[in-house]
Amino acid sequence: MIAVPATILALAAVSQAHIMGWANGMYCKGGNNTSIDDANTSLAVDPLWMLDFEDFWFQHDRGCDQAPPAEGEFLELPAGGQVMVEMAHNRGQTTLSFGGQYAGEWPDGKPHPEDWNGNNVPGEGCIQDDGAMHTSNQSTAAGTALAISYQSDIKDVTIDNLVVFSVLPNTPWKREAYYDIPADLPACPPGGCTCAWLWVPLGCGEPNIYMAGYKCNVTGATATNPVGVAQPPVWCGDDSSKCQAGPKQIIVWNQKTGNNVFPPSGQSPGYNLKDGFHPGAQNDIFVTGNASASSAPASIPASVAPTVVPTSSAAPLTTVPAIPSGTGASSVSPSLPTSAPFNNQTTFTRLPSKPIVLPSSSVSSLAGGVPTTIITEQPQPAPTSGSGNGNSGNGNSGNGAGPGKVDYTTTVVYKYTTMSSPPPACTAAAPARKHPRALGRFVDGLAQKLGDMGI
Repeated sequence: MIAVPATILALAAVSQAHIMGWANGMYCKGGNNTSIDDANTSLAVDPLWMLDFEDFWFQHDRGCDQAPPAEGEFLELPAGGQVMVEMAHNRGQTTLSFGGQYAGEWPDGKPHPEDWNGNNVPGEGCIQDDGAMHTSNQSTAAGTALAISYQSDIKDVTIDNLVVFSVLPNTPWKREAYYDIPADLPACPPGGCTCAWLWVPLGCGEPNIYMAGYKCNVTGATATNPVGVAQPPVWCGDDSSKCQAGPKQIIVWNQKTGNNVFPPSGQSPGYNLKDGFHPGAQNDIFVTGNASASSAPASIPASVAPTVVPTSSAAPLTTVPAIPSGTGASSVSPSLPTSAPFNNQTTFTRLPSKPIVLPSSSVSSLAGGVPTTIITEQPQPAPTSGSGNGNSGNGNSGNGAGPGKVDYTTTVVYKYTTMSSPPPACTAAAPARKHPRALGRFVDGLAQKLGDMGI
């Protein structure tokens, strides 16, 4: 019998059906235990679905906001240049682990044709395999983005001072993703800035969002105009006159609280022209004239902001080899369907993951077009050194725990139905309450005053 290294066995089965942007300076780069640098972690890849604001914000639900990078490690942003982020299912499939020996051209580390597509798949025609791409082909990949806050402490970052500064259309696609940095991006404070990687898929799976945090730093900065206060993006569809101009907030959608984008029923927002995000560097985010800077007080109450407990990190500093400039992604414009994007059924098998215990509420059937997740687990006796992080169906992210690791086979079936009506967050606000008695007294008093004045 041929002995196969445990790391290879783990990487051969790390498929989580999700993708994350991996880079130096990342929170949870080695997992949420800062005393261990897990080179095979996939904790950060799980999506965010129907969570309270304080739980989805910088992946507070899984403790990532409390797992900073090693001291002095930053995601470097060269003003006017590009930064490369590696899109993968697992850190082990990037150059940040194992000397990059398992990093391939595509996020799953496997070979695929240049025109990879789901043309022969019924329904939406979604790319299958593990379902991680959440698209039919490159032209319908919704786009990903980077955002920056000029706050060194992650607990001081708010929805108002976290500004989208770069958009890469038609991604996720290949592993290496190059984002343009605005030339006028000013320098960060001495403790650095806080950044985020962002993605909202277009159909082909659960309608959720992705967010990861980084300690970042702007290099080669020469401009001094600050970044403005971020405004909520606006769904503008094909009418660009309705789009929100200037600095924009990240997209918050399909969460319990904090949603700031409300597309028509059956449509998905994204980091593309449908929500006013132009490809490349966002050069309209800077303060000019009397505009306000993003360091202004946030509108989110302190009770909502996640609390961060500073911890030391034993993770070693890992550097990514320099990437030649001018190597950009495809410039194909996104093509968004007008039909409801969530009418599909995707089945995939995930191997292995840490043992998890799911509450009964995790398996449910909800009305109104909300997906139903059916999860079964079959423990196997063979141990593994692989790493996983539970499941993300219906927004429940788990981080398995226990004295040992056990191979698990998890079959997840996602079923979606067309949303017949907008989600509760889209319901129009109730009209303002009127006070006829107080108004009457005011009018009577005004009439008396006018009479006394002989008018």
